[in-house]
Amino acid sequence: MIPLLLASWIAAQDAAGAARTPRENGLSARFYLVGEPMDKLYPLVSGQTPNVSEVLPVLDLESDKEDTAEGMQYTFVTVVDGFLVVTERGRYGLRLVSDDGSELRLDGAKVIDHDGLHATKPKDAELALEPGEHPLLVRHFQSYGGWRLALQWKPPGAAEFVTVPQSALACAAGIGLDRVPLPVPAIALWRGPAVPQEVPVHVGQQEVPALP
Repeated sequence: MIPLLLASWIAAQDAAGAARTPRENGLSARFYLVGEPMDKLYPLVSGQTPNVSEVLPVLDLESDKEDTAEGMQYTFVTVVDGFLVVTERGRYGLRLVSDDGSELRLDGAKVIDHDGLHATKPKDAELALEPGEHPLLVRHFQSYGGWRLALQWKPPGAAEFVTVPQSALACAAGIGLDRVPLPVPAIALWRGPAVPQEVPVHVGQQEVPALP
C-alpha cells in the first residue's frame, strides 16, 4: 500500500512541476550538421551543441521553402520535442510526413516508425488520447536531395489530416533562436548496437574520447 501511495505522490509532484514550467505554443527544434551519408536514424552522441535551435510554431518543414536548416541541407539530424495538447477525449489520427527517415514518440512510446532512406511520404497511426499534455519527440534525418518533415493529425470527427495547429503544441518557454556559424565540425553519431557509457567521438578524421 505504501509503495503505491508513494508512486502516486511522485506522479502528482511530477505533474505539478510540469504545470509550473512556463510554456509557449510551438515545438522546440534542434538541427545538427552530420557531414556524412546516413541510411537510418542513429543516436546522437550526448553533449553536442546543435547548429540551429529554435521554436517552430508548427512542424511543417520542406527544403527550398524555408531556411531553418540553411547550410545543412545535405546531411543533418533533426530533433523536435514538446507536448501535444489535447482538449477532447477520443481517437486521434497522427501522421508523420518525412524525407528521409523519421519517428514519432508520444508519452514515451514509439507510435510511428518511418525510418530509412525514402522520398517524401506519410505514415499514420491512430490512438486514443485523454485531455491534457502528451510529451512528444520527433527524430528525423536527411541524407542528400530534397527533404521534408511535417506532423499532421485528424482529431475526432475530422474528415482529413491537417497540420497540427500551434494552439495544440507547447514547449518550454524562452528557448529563442540560436545559430552556430557554419562550417563547424560535424556532430557524431553512434553506429554500434547500443550506446555505452563512453563513446569515441569522430570529428572529421580525428577521434577523441567522449566525456563520461
